[in-house]
Amino acid sequence: MPKLGMQPVVEDFLCLDIYQMLREGVFSRQHSVHHAEGLSIQCEVDAELLHLRYDLDGEDYYGRLSIIRRPRYMGGKEINVLCPDCEHPRWRLRLAWWGFTCRHCLGVPYYKQMAGRFARKLDKHEDLMWEIEKKPMRNKRFTKKYNQVVDIRGELNSMIMRYGDESICYPIPKRLDE
Repeated sequence: MPKLGMQPVVEDFLCLDIYQMLREGVFSRQHSVHHAEGLSIQCEVDAELLHLRYDLDGEDYYGRLSIIRRPRYMGGKEINVLCPDCEHPRWRLRLAWWGFTCRHCLGVPYYKQMAGRFARKLDKHEDLMWEIEKKPMRNKRFTKKYNQVVDIRGELNSMIMRYGDESICYPIPKRLDE
């Protein structure tokens, strides 16, 4: 589950990996136990349903996922499960507070995507600072770029406070009147 005070990312949620279950032979047996990141899941496979039973924080939970078996273009069968929320075939489902769902329904990004947003904002900030320091004159273009720096610093500070140490926040100057 996500850490308090931080925006959740996909890696914070427990994962039910269909690839791993295939390697363990869960779909070839009727009853089996699958271990996913410290969570023990009892699986029962019907023709089209995967019945899950798992214990989380001392409470028993039950779930049912639809199995899709499709022919592959090179032969054999591909096995997916349907996300209960969006009903798209998925290889991995994440355990949310309401049950298993895909990362798209959770609406959370991967950790690397979050780092990418921060890096892009930081690059934009550095480019604008270089332009401002290169030509420190007071005109409309300067005022616009200066105000963009102020806005980006605010966004960077909110990202830093959300994901990291707030002691490294940028000082935010006042906006210039346009």
